[in-house]
Amino acid sequence: MVSLDCHTTTAGGVTLVTLRLESEAATHVRVAHRLDGALWPPRRQGVPAAGWDKNGFEGVVDGTLALGYATPADPDTAEQPARIVETRPPSDDGDLSPETLIREFGAGTPPRDAVSPGVPATTVADVDGTETGSESAVRGDDGGGRREGPPPAVTAWLAAVERRLGDAENLASATSLDDATAAVAGVGGAEEVQSLQEQLAADGEALRALARECDELADRAEAVEVPVETLARLA
Repeated sequence: MVSLDCHTTTAGGVTLVTLRLESEAATHVRVAHRLDGALWPPRRQGVPAAGWDKNGFEGVVDGTLALGYATPADPDTAEQPARIVETRPPSDDGDLSPETLIREFGAGTPPRDAVSPGVPATTVADVDGTETGSESAVRGDDGGGRREGPPPAVTAWLAAVERRLGDAENLASATSLDDATAAVAGVGGAEEVQSLQEQLAADGEALRALARECDELADRAEAVEVPVETLARLA
């Protein structure tokens, strides 16, 4: 059996809804938004976070799951802001929709400020994935097949993390109503503040995992020595 606890907080005409789902066994649930107003879900890379749509949340609960969303609705328009409308055994089917890929990996085109100075904008991959201009510049190699620096996708992701950190630092350092209002507007509104915090937590885990992988690969790269001359003679 799945239980649901709901709480609301209202500020500046926006109601923040926090949900806590608990289940002793993995269960697929559907939670419906009940207030008389639009649902503003948390977002990842500009699209609703996994499981969210305009009517509520759908996903698997195994233990405790905390969720949150925003709405312009008055919390008194319903007895509870949300309720469970469906439960069933979890499915192994995966979601490979375009929205999921964008949410997890971001857009395929690096932002212009992630491209090195001197590299023409026409060398950046087109939105449909077609490369234009100098292929070696896009790939970041030196013309001889050797890569210089991280690939554009990694550079773009790190730039996005840095922008999110800047937004969070602006929110954290706000000391007046005007500063707080500007900082909230800078991230897209009150509904995006919680989404930003959740995304930064995910960013931190991803960065730590990437750092561990990089250290391991760097150690292996330094330890291996290819017998170039011997292999050349044998070939």
